[in-house]
Amino acid sequence: MVSVGQITQNTKRVALTDSVSALVREKTPGLVALRRQLHAVPETAFEETATAKIITDRMEALGLPTRTGIGKTGVVALLEGDVAGPTQGPTLLIRADFDGLPVSEETGLAFASRNGSMHACGHDGHTAILTTAAEILVEMKSSLNGRVMFLFQPAEETISGAKAMIADGVLEQYKPDRAIGLHIMNTIPLGQIATNSGPLMSGGIRFKISITGVPGHAGMPHLAVDSVVIGSQIVLGLQTIVSREISPNDPGVITIGRFDSGSRAGNVIAGETILEGSARAFDPAVLQTIFDAIKRVAAGIGEAGRATVEVTEQHRIRPTINDPVVAEWLGGIARSIVGDGAADVEPITGGEDMSEFLHAVPGAFFLVGGAVEGAGAHHSPTFDFDERCMPAGVELFVRAALDYLG
Repeated sequence: MVSVGQITQNTKRVALTDSVSALVREKTPGLVALRRQLHAVPETAFEETATAKIITDRMEALGLPTRTGIGKTGVVALLEGDVAGPTQGPTLLIRADFDGLPVSEETGLAFASRNGSMHACGHDGHTAILTTAAEILVEMKSSLNGRVMFLFQPAEETISGAKAMIADGVLEQYKPDRAIGLHIMNTIPLGQIATNSGPLMSGGIRFKISITGVPGHAGMPHLAVDSVVIGSQIVLGLQTIVSREISPNDPGVITIGRFDSGSRAGNVIAGETILEGSARAFDPAVLQTIFDAIKRVAAGIGEAGRATVEVTEQHRIRPTINDPVVAEWLGGIARSIVGDGAADVEPITGGEDMSEFLHAVPGAFFLVGGAVEGAGAHHSPTFDFDERCMPAGVELFVRAALDYLG
């Protein structure tokens, strides 16, 4: 764990010495303290009431009109700029997510969670970054012609929070003209800010396959319909979809993450088996083709084996696609902050429901490098990120608002 005093020691940072960089340095100890406060008390999707209250209290203390309970536990605060002009300037949406995961933490950090859940994907950092950016922009509102919409989203890990906030009318009420957001990645070196123009993260469909056979005695398989064997054939059969039905130029992946048989004894043929998995692709049409094939292949194998098979779509998420104009604009701001640490990145096959906002509003998502030696991968019990990455995220949010609304 790095100390607060080490946070601003980032060799790739450009030596900016204006009022923005000074305010970021001034706010850094509070930024780190807030991240650690949030990290110690994570809450899972749509249960983030205490976290939402921390955010709400911070926003109201800044004097910002704040709306709570959007999409159940979401929070939005609005900053009105003070610059007078012939017309009202545009509205910039800046988004952060704040839910944790049902993972028991094993990092050994002094501020580790002990409640059975964990911020195992950096959402504590995202929230601390956006909160700190709000604090700075309130101090600089005399430079803004327009509005900044600070959107704190719940339930990203269940890819349902953005849809819930949109369904509650958040975009109709505030009418943002541009949307930006970030994700800390401990797979990207410290000191880098990465994005691209076009697809950044894949779309996905989570699905469930229910296989109903006939239970029976292991010594008399001809009198049963073995759902385990049929489930095994389906798992293997699905792997040919991407390799034989999708163009090699269109990335896609199918994963079965759960294989659950109803039998608890080795001498019983299971009559029921449940499979759960996900399909991912960067093109929505390709994703639909893959899912249609999953349903066809699973049903065909089930029919051949005399079982009943039902494929159910559980969740769907759009690809996270950056608007080219906004992505280039953000890339320029990133270069002003981290110099050659600004980089393009290959598309990532993880999903992100920031995609729902980017589908409705022109915008871009970027990744902040927070690699730390010895930390586990995202979503693992030993996940962590280097806190020295956070000031760059704050600075990018602040400079983006000042540039867009200046």
